[in-house]
Amino acid sequence: MRPLVVAEFGFTDEKTPEATSCNVALVKSLLENRKNFTYKDRKEAKGAFEANIIQKGMIKWCYEKKNSLGVKFPAYFMDASTGGVSFGIIVAILTAVEACVMEWSTGTRTETKFYKEQYAAVFNTYLTLLVNFHEDGTEMSPTNLSQVAPLNTSVDEFAAAAAEWDDRSGADSEDDW
Repeated sequence: MRPLVVAEFGFTDEKTPEATSCNVALVKSLLENRKNFTYKDRKEAKGAFEANIIQKGMIKWCYEKKNSLGVKFPAYFMDASTGGVSFGIIVAILTAVEACVMEWSTGTRTETKFYKEQYAAVFNTYLTLLVNFHEDGTEMSPTNLSQVAPLNTSVDEFAAAAAEWDDRSGADSEDDW
């Protein structure tokens, strides 16, 4: 996910003071309004939960290789009632995107391990937004994003999947997350 986040949002690895300042400002602006992670057209606030990074992240994380989890266990990645992608996968990808953005908070990327306790609230916030949007088309404005109460939803399965991903051996690079 890291390379996708860099490409999607424009972070730079340059170590100059200007580049570092730009990266810090970018993190701040992205985290102030989570619609930046969800909308296909961020400027016009159109295409909720259709952001390109969601689709690219899903392909990279779930389906890129023959032994990817989405290929091996397709039932876990589809909503049985609609045939579409399960909410859990969309929310997990958005949580991973936010985790990758947080790695740039100092202006240079500092790799961090994923801990469920650290991102449970983020996961639940995106889940609440997605469920509300799906049920009644509630608009995601900056004000209601900051007021979303987390659901009593377990993130244990997501944390286990993230841990499995981190612990995988083989040809996968650490930068793939």
